[in-house]
Amino acid sequence: MISKEILSEVLNEEIQEIDTSWYQDNYIRYFSKGKDYLINKYELAFKCKEWALDKGFWISSTAEKGTVIVEHKANGKAAIFDGNTELANIFNAVKWVYKKKETI
Repeated sequence: MISKEILSEVLNEEIQEIDTSWYQDNYIRYFSKGKDYLINKYELAFKCKEWALDKGFWISSTAEKGTVIVEHKANGKAAIFDGNTELANIFNAVKWVYKKKETI
């Protein structure tokens, strides 16, 4: 799952809450500006990859094995995420980028 802090960064809006008790198909429900919204998990994963790229990190993933590789464009610093689904690995990679973006 993705945190509200990271979701706020990726969507560039203040997220008040993510409804973790609500789950339907491939959507995440969140609250922003007093309204509730749904975002498709795969659309969010794509937005996460775009956000990471804007921060100088390239995220690549393979649907077959779910392995996700993160690499910093300038210095080659890298991390590999596997052992989960592709989506879970992408969200974990974005969490890693979120933590690393201030230190690089």
